Amino acid sequence: MSVNTFIECRQKKSKQVVNNGDYTTKLSGQGVRIDTGDQIQLNKAFIDTLATSTNRIEIEEDITLQMSHVFYSDNWTDLGKTYDSGSLGNTTNNLYVPCTDSGGSPVSDFERVDRVVAQANALVYGTWGNVDTTYSYVDVNGTRVQHTFFIKGGDVSKGVSSASSNLGFVYKKGTLYYPVYPSFIDLDAKYGIGDLSYYTSPVSNTVYHPINISSTLKIPTGSYDPDHLAKIITDGLSVNDKAITSGSIFADKEAIDSPYLKNSKDLATTSVTFIETKDGTDSFILAFDHWVGSNIVSLEYDNETERMAWTYLHMPLYDTSGNIITQVTQQTYNPGGTGIVPTGKYFWSSRNSGIAWTALAATKDKDGSVYDFWTAKLGFDLSKLLVRYTNELKPLGGGAGLVPIFTNLSTEDTGTTTTSGFLGIDSAVQKIFGSGATTKFFQVPSYNVTPNFSTAIGTETEKIFSNDIFFQENNKFGYYLIDINASFKSDIIMEDTINRTIQGIVSRYYEQQSYTSATSDAAIAYVHKGEPIYLRDLRIRILKSDGTLADNIGDDNTVYLQVVKRQDD
Repeated sequence: MSVNTFIECRQKKSKQVVNNGDYTTKLSGQGVRIDTGDQIQLNKAFIDTLATSTNRIEIEEDITLQMSHVFYSDNWTDLGKTYDSGSLGNTTNNLYVPCTDSGGSPVSDFERVDRVVAQANALVYGTWGNVDTTYSYVDVNGTRVQHTFFIKGGDVSKGVSSASSNLGFVYKKGTLYYPVYPSFIDLDAKYGIGDLSYYTSPVSNTVYHPINISSTLKIPTGSYDPDHLAKIITDGLSVNDKAITSGSIFADKEAIDSPYLKNSKDLATTSVTFIETKDGTDSFILAFDHWVGSNIVSLEYDNETERMAWTYLHMPLYDTSGNIITQVTQQTYNPGGTGIVPTGKYFWSSRNSGIAWTALAATKDKDGSVYDFWTAKLGFDLSKLLVRYTNELKPLGGGAGLVPIFTNLSTEDTGTTTTSGFLGIDSAVQKIFGSGATTKFFQVPSYNVTPNFSTAIGTETEKIFSNDIFFQENNKFGYYLIDINASFKSDIIMEDTINRTIQGIVSRYYEQQSYTSATSDAAIAYVHKGEPIYLRDLRIRILKSDGTLADNIGDDNTVYLQVVKRQDD
């Protein structure tokens, strides 16, 4: 009768693990002797495809999320606003960012960092640089803020070893400004930037700087369902510190404490000017308490598209019944500062205010090093999501000042850097009577009514979606290859190579719940010829069909080999 020996190669028992699906099993003693005529083949394989089958997000160690944002007000109403002389009122439904100014300090206290010249380090022979870099600096209000810029690079092989990038931020002289994500050490080691040279200019005008607030959120080690991780982040960003302790005492109009929703009077201890984001020449001051920011900060996992999405970074408009609405608003104008007058034109409004991210990063709790979370784990393209601005000299308030000019914070950037209520074609249909509306649902309504024409839109929003990273590309192959590097070889002839270590082909058709399994049907049998050998060290590698290491599997992988001894007649 035949004598069978089974060898278990289990990753969780291995003391030599390179990556999930790449490990070495050391057999005890002398190992297993293989004589001429003995057959070795794969008996069973169990591949931990938990991450593949359930779209798990693996956070390998405790991390802290680092976030910075600015506020904006959607200029949909004139109520309580004093516009700068010559401002256009709400004529274009533009976005306005609340700013503090340097009026309480001499302009000689500040300096503008105009640009940076990056130099490739001496070890680079190809491409280098071209990386989003978050800087930390002290603004005109004395607050250390974070702001992201793109640092250009080049290709040394094509003669480009230095590159200049515009920065355009104003900082308080005598304080440090520096890259934090990536740090300068990482810029050197990972992006080949060996030196950064800065060029500055003196400030001779009042400086207006966006109110920029930073916050953090801790995420513990774990294997997360995307819905669960999104809820953890949403809940963490939605905390009202004033309501945490039962019986907390607070003053009138101070019922919340959140970095994301503020009373306009509490944005800063100095005066606040709201400046239009695109060209910086219009501004207004709020005469009484307004909400600024977002009362709902929500990150969700969209199961239909399998993408993360910021669904709310804005405060909606509400009607008298508390319904979320979109409404038609009449444009106004403030000619020469003489007073607000209507223009007879209209625009759609779907939000009161909101926030926009200026920096998103994460660090490891154990050593403070950078952890790639927002892009690698959630799929967001930060080059598009983060808002960018420079301080430029513009006429403002009868004079001139260095004001923030944003390249990607306007109504046209909804769904890229900001969110809002969803404005579909159904919004234009009159569905109810009363409140000044006499149109039947099949008639085109007049928008010149009081109160403004509005439609309830529910919770559907213009979202900011992440890229499609949740294992779609990783799963576009039909089988795994079981690679065993030991003392026996079996040739697999491919189009451009001969592989001598593949011992099994495991179809993904047999994926069950969290595992992909195979039996001896998947084996490529080996029959030994020649002098006896001993199996001692077996390096197991689980590969995708293209021969690269499978990067979408967990750590509970096991391969069983069967040794069938030769039968003598």
